[in-house]
Amino acid sequence: MLILGSASDIKIAQKAVKVLEEMEVTYDIKVASAHRTHQRIKDIMTNQV
Repeated sequence: MLILGSASDIKIAQKAVKVLEEMEVTYDIKVASAHRTHQRIKDIMTNQV
């Protein structure tokens, strides 16, 4: 799971995505600000267990 603070972080996340894909690791990308939408972060993490 990759959680980005904003959609503009996708350029940085693409480096991680490339590595994950090379290793054939499945992943999800979510966008949620820890400062503005902290409840969304909590919900995302709670549902990942």
